[in-house]
Amino acid sequence: MRIVLLAAVALTGVCTGAVLAQAPATREVFKYTSPADVDKAMQAHRADGQATSSIARYADFQGVEVDRNKSGRVEIHDKWSDFIRVLDGKATFTIGGTVAGKVANGAPANGEWYGDSSTGGQVYDMVAGATFIVPAGTPHWMQVPAGGHVHYIAYKHPADQAR
Repeated sequence: MRIVLLAAVALTGVCTGAVLAQAPATREVFKYTSPADVDKAMQAHRADGQATSSIARYADFQGVEVDRNKSGRVEIHDKWSDFIRVLDGKATFTIGGTVAGKVANGAPANGEWYGDSSTGGQVYDMVAGATFIVPAGTPHWMQVPAGGHVHYIAYKHPADQAR
């Protein structure tokens, strides 16, 4: 029994070494953001009404915590799918529809688009606990009531990896 156990430990060490040898040179690292740092980031709203704290930026996903005190523009991400979890506040979320005033956000090749408004989409309440999964290429629009806000976490996954 002791010989079998020693052989298993030795084999595990060899296999682990082989796996680590094949791992990429740069590794994603653990990231922690304290509640105080998030609170501080949420206090500084930009002109577009967003306060943002980066949660993660890796090759296979990005994450941000956002507090919005103004309505955003309609957004379309051709290369990213969004997973959104509402923490606090209230807004409406329009998904789909026809986008008016669609323009590229930067170079058209990056697949990011904005619009002034949309019609014909499905409207949902953004309230604490609600979750939204927005497939790549789908118009979506957050509308915050005057004097209100919506606080959420958004994870973005490359479209070919989102499931």
